[in-house]
Amino acid sequence: MSTNNASGTPADGMVLSVRNLSIDLVAKNNRKSIVSDINFDVGKGETVCIVGESGSGKSVTALSLMSLTMPPLAIGGGEIYLNGQNLASLSRLERERQLGHQIAMVFQDPMTALNPVMRIGEQITESLARHQPELSRQQQWQRAEDLLQLVGVPSPRERLSVYPHEMSGGMRQRILIAIALANNPQLIIADEPTTALDVTVQAQVLEVMQEACRHAGAAILLITHDMGVVAECADRVFVMYAGRIVEQAPVTELFKRPRHPYTRALLDSIPDLHSPPDEDLSTVTGDPPDIFNLPSGCAFRTRCGFSNGRSLCSQERPHLRAIDRHHASACHFAEEMAGVDRFGEQD
Repeated sequence: MSTNNASGTPADGMVLSVRNLSIDLVAKNNRKSIVSDINFDVGKGETVCIVGESGSGKSVTALSLMSLTMPPLAIGGGEIYLNGQNLASLSRLERERQLGHQIAMVFQDPMTALNPVMRIGEQITESLARHQPELSRQQQWQRAEDLLQLVGVPSPRERLSVYPHEMSGGMRQRILIAIALANNPQLIIADEPTTALDVTVQAQVLEVMQEACRHAGAAILLITHDMGVVAECADRVFVMYAGRIVEQAPVTELFKRPRHPYTRALLDSIPDLHSPPDEDLSTVTGDPPDIFNLPSGCAFRTRCGFSNGRSLCSQERPHLRAIDRHHASACHFAEEMAGVDRFGEQD
């Protein structure tokens, strides 16, 4: 699988292909791009993670894939292909038929994503009635019960009649996964699906989501800021910073040999269980840049220990380029980072 394809055409056999996507903030007569040059693919049955700090543009990118960006945000350009078909070429009605059927989303906060005055069963069957009207009422409710069983909700038949507030946060998130899987989509987009949960429940929900998607044959596009989640779930990883992808690689390669200083800083900030208990934790120095006032050249240079004042970093914005067949980086000096991996082993 190639590292990058910005040709404007979908890759063969991909469930999702995003090409040259940009997202703008529109205010009166002023238009400012906040996400630019986004290119990636998601293959059948694959788990792809987009990772970055808050404000990096990852959640806005996810919402744009579902046509959920609202003013003042708007898609500024590019194409989104679902099974080779450009969603922008479809009518609004045709696009709505695809969204929720071929592609579905699991949101971050189940308490705002679920309707508090509708019973769980009604919320699942509502989706089924919209996209599979040929199903009888009895078939819809049986499908809803089967879905709750699939995502590990105990006593699924009884739970169909309860309201969201009667369930725990972890159970509500399982309900969202069940709704997303209701119409057998080929792709699930999960936007920070475990942020509001404690660590133990996070692991359970992620395991349930991956197992349910494997059972259904669905690919996953997982949006997260948690590198631990990435390590646990991802096949491939796209790292975003200041509205752009700055590195992409298979998960094992990314964790062992990061080729962008931002990725390396994120990985170094993960606590090491073997470190002395009194050792200071590593952090990504500085603050994320103002998306409306980015520094010249590389957006990360003001926080980058590797740049060390090099003039090229301040004069020219690095573009994402292939380091090898499966690895790409938007760093002028990615090759200089390639000599030694994070664990001290020579290439």
